[in-house]
Amino acid sequence: AWSFTRPDHALVDFYKEGDVIDTIEGYPWEYVVLQQGPSTLQISRDTLIVGAQELDAHIRNAGAQSALFMVWPDASRMSYFDQCRDSYQAAAQAVGGIFMPAGEAWRAVWAAEPSLALYSADNYHPSQLGSFVAALEIFERVTGFDVRQFSVASLHASGLPTDVSEDVARQILEAVHATNVAYPARS
Repeated sequence: AWSFTRPDHALVDFYKEGDVIDTIEGYPWEYVVLQQGPSTLQISRDTLIVGAQELDAHIRNAGAQSALFMVWPDASRMSYFDQCRDSYQAAAQAVGGIFMPAGEAWRAVWAAEPSLALYSADNYHPSQLGSFVAALEIFERVTGFDVRQFSVASLHASGLPTDVSEDVARQILEAVHATNVAYPARS
């Protein structure tokens, strides 16, 4: 697996960098995951869609599918989750790609257990638990494996913080699965 991350980069910025295109076209990927931040403003949504479209041709040339990883707004902008979701769904639709609603999984987890700290101390990036919730959503979406089938012991061994009780872990699994049911991979 390769990862190209740069601060303050939109997908269109990565398109201009030849190493990204060479890496996409140089390997037999199944999925290429695209993400550029919350993209809640119209201009950000537009650049997300254009960037996804520009990269998608190269992704398809590699025999892969574009997968749009919905993130979350920072904690001071909680009311922008819908706009973030809408931007990532629109980008996925624009390229016939897969929608990965990790941000919606966060909201579903909070609906079950509002006290969980999914943000890290900067109130923007995910905590270990927030990353784990996103990973569970993406895992279920990509593999089709129902995450509710995991044992809590296997989750703790795989990175779920050990201070998460079995009951809360089960609530997380239910919330993640419900998210993937509520938001299909393609709409």
